[in-house]
Amino acid sequence: MRWHPRTFGTIAVAALALIFVLAYANHRILGDRQNAWVLAGVGLLFLVIAYCMVPLMVHVFVRLQRAAGNADAAAIRWASAHEKRITFAFWGLWTLGGVIALPAMLWDLGMRMPIGQSQGVLSANIGMTLDQVRERSSLPLGEGNYYRLTGTRQLIAERVFDFALSGSNLRFERCRYYWIETPAHDAEHVGFINVGISMQALSLAELQRADDALRARIDADGWHSGQYYYRTEEQQQLHSGATSSGRGWYWSKGNTVIHLLHKRMDDEQPGEDRTTAGQWIQYLELSPRTKSMFKDLEFDP
Repeated sequence: MRWHPRTFGTIAVAALALIFVLAYANHRILGDRQNAWVLAGVGLLFLVIAYCMVPLMVHVFVRLQRAAGNADAAAIRWASAHEKRITFAFWGLWTLGGVIALPAMLWDLGMRMPIGQSQGVLSANIGMTLDQVRERSSLPLGEGNYYRLTGTRQLIAERVFDFALSGSNLRFERCRYYWIETPAHDAEHVGFINVGISMQALSLAELQRADDALRARIDADGWHSGQYYYRTEEQQQLHSGATSSGRGWYWSKGNTVIHLLHKRMDDEQPGEDRTTAGQWIQYLELSPRTKSMFKDLEFDP
């Protein structure tokens, strides 16, 4: 392609026309709904326009400086002789910034980035020693951090791994992070586990389907579902008239309690629909049945 400002002007006009065509087609086919691929196409065409504007603006700037009588200035002579280099410099900076911002851009468009393959299996449960966890796991585990004041040890990492709940048939593939902690003044035994089990962030509808599938798996593995009962009038008044809560979020087997939780990964937006908004992940907290917060939690026989 010959390096001439008119060429880039033609490309920019064509890209602008395609944006209008995509917008019209989206409106005719989908109405007011937005399609991530249409948004990506419009974004790409916008980038084409932006990149085409660089050589145009450089050329216009040089022409205006010449018309103003600055043609003999050293900076203008240099710019006039190196319009292509100036353009490439701007393109390079913009491209670098775009590469850095790409993951966030794809996230906003609802697209998912691959997280890679599992680096091993973490096999753990409440009450196991850290040595037993290391022996049964193919995922390399470090020594973690020891806190002398409380006598606890923490092992925390963001990695891609499979989590196998030792002593059960539950296995969660391609988890995102783990947090393992020992009880106070006991740096050997596992007293708490937090595992991010979602491969990717989920819409609220996807999250609800994932919760239903997970509950079915846990029930099928023989865990006992638990809930809090509000039997007195005072308790029911404190909980808006409810007689119980927690079913579908707590399970127990042996000395282990599973607590299913969610975390929102994006920022809340003004005026959003709380019934559909957000990108979410599931995570599990495993704790001993004897933990004080579970003293009022009643489990099915």
